[in-house]
Amino acid sequence: MNLLRLLAPFVLLCSVAFADTAPGYRTLGRYTEASDGAMSFAWPASGVEGRFVGARLVANIEDNGSSLMDLDVDGVMTQMPLQAGAHDYTLFQAPTPGEHYVRLTRRSEIGSGLTTIHKLTLDGEWRALPPHAHRILFIGDSITVGYGAAGADQTCHYSAEASPPWESYAERTAQAFDADFQIVAISGRGVVRNYSGFNAPHMPDLIEAALPDHAESHWDAAKFSPELIVINLGANDFSTADPGPAFEPAYLAMLQHLRTLYPQARIISAFGPEHRTQDALPRIGAVVDQFNRSQTQPVTFLYLPQAQAGHIYGCDWHPGVDTHRVMARALSDEIARETGWSHAPLD
Repeated sequence: MNLLRLLAPFVLLCSVAFADTAPGYRTLGRYTEASDGAMSFAWPASGVEGRFVGARLVANIEDNGSSLMDLDVDGVMTQMPLQAGAHDYTLFQAPTPGEHYVRLTRRSEIGSGLTTIHKLTLDGEWRALPPHAHRILFIGDSITVGYGAAGADQTCHYSAEASPPWESYAERTAQAFDADFQIVAISGRGVVRNYSGFNAPHMPDLIEAALPDHAESHWDAAKFSPELIVINLGANDFSTADPGPAFEPAYLAMLQHLRTLYPQARIISAFGPEHRTQDALPRIGAVVDQFNRSQTQPVTFLYLPQAQAGHIYGCDWHPGVDTHRVMARALSDEIARETGWSHAPLD
């Protein structure tokens, strides 16, 4: 049946609160839900995706004016800065109705505050999205969120424009396995010590948080039960000083907490490619060995290597896009070995 012919005689305006159940769009990552159905997001790569038949899609979004979003329409990615207050943003518009895919996600980290999507207004109909093949939870720091990955070299400094989560090893790996995924990661955070010791919640304290730096915003684990958990933490703990003897028991407690929350999930404890903090490697490995002695489902310890050529470094010595590609290949190969999952080729 020709969908365009069906839609041509009339325009169907479908304006729904974001929390309403619809077969054609779904939430990505973690969020909180208000009584009126509005959804607030703050983790990188969190947002919404959908498939529809129509000519115009508008989102009503509220922000403090400092957040940057990634808008993917039919595979074409653009950056969408947000204004202060609540405004309508046209995500898609065309002269005639057609079938399209849209994905709107946060590029910014928690430093820019929260982004709230109040509603989506479509002049057509939503179409069902196929279920993802797998579910992966990534827990990490600036490396996992793609900090500076698109920056020219190591001399540039952080900006949301230079830090696309979709270029990170985490999202590249998730896309290769057609996995629904969550990135629970904040730049500068550690297990027991943040970068240079600055005062802010450590990542183990935020494992159950729906919003970064809001531990009270409890995430309902029943909404997303990962088959696989990938941890990449420790670089900030060791970045400017030894974190001391508190590191090992805290890392062990984090593994135990994750095993309690998600008893069936495989866990990969990864580290890298931070070459300046190699002291972390044997200490994390020792914790994993200690944990595995009491487990029937052991944790894998994996080093994620650095690229040897190309765009090796991004801003502030973080991995550049080619290093993220190398990391994603190493992680994907390990996941395939452990799980038997097939994945698309990584570029």
